[in-house]
Amino acid sequence: MIAKRANGTYEIEAIPDLGGPFNTATEYFAAWGEHTTFPRSEESMRAMLPEEYKDDVIESTGDYPRRIKEHRFDITVRNEGPFPLKHADFLHSNVIVDAEFNVLSIIDWEHAGTVPWERVEFPMFLSTLPPTLDFPWRYDDDGKPLADDTRKVWGKREEYVRSVAEAEKEMGSDDGLSSILGSIYYQNLSSCYTRYEEGKLGIYCRALDDFAPDRSVGLPIKKGNED
Repeated sequence: MIAKRANGTYEIEAIPDLGGPFNTATEYFAAWGEHTTFPRSEESMRAMLPEEYKDDVIESTGDYPRRIKEHRFDITVRNEGPFPLKHADFLHSNVIVDAEFNVLSIIDWEHAGTVPWERVEFPMFLSTLPPTLDFPWRYDDDGKPLADDTRKVWGKREEYVRSVAEAEKEMGSDDGLSSILGSIYYQNLSSCYTRYEEGKLGIYCRALDDFAPDRSVGLPIKKGNED
């Protein structure tokens, strides 16, 4: 987390309930798997879920952090920094523009912090439920959403990724951001971390069961590079 001191300076501090600062992404995911707990009790989950989903959701919810820690080397492609700065509330209302829509500033940086690249998500105005947490009958044979409003958001996401890629070329930077945003596998996982922390019910381990290394993003690091 980024903390502001009384003298106006800023420092990176430990993430509440997680620890750090971390030197590598795999250190972060190991700590996430060790310390993160689902914010709902089993009793409350059983009261909310249909009978046919209760056992699967509760089992997956309980097992998800352990599996993230166990598979941290498989899901990490950028183990060392520099790491991206994540805005915790990236909405239109926090982007200040002038009359010609030039960005003047971004506000509301509370809870911002550096995170692994594998935790980068789309802005909140392009947020949708990860397919791995959704019902499969809401998608066609190609994995595309059937609902018109969700299809529109997916289309806007593709436009956003193209815009990011163009900006990366103009700046002479690599394609780290656009490749992470453009990967369905990493976006499923990234969204699942956030939804898990928020207490959204779902079969989270599907994100790991369905995961496959995405060569457009990079290859997973070799186990042992951290240790």
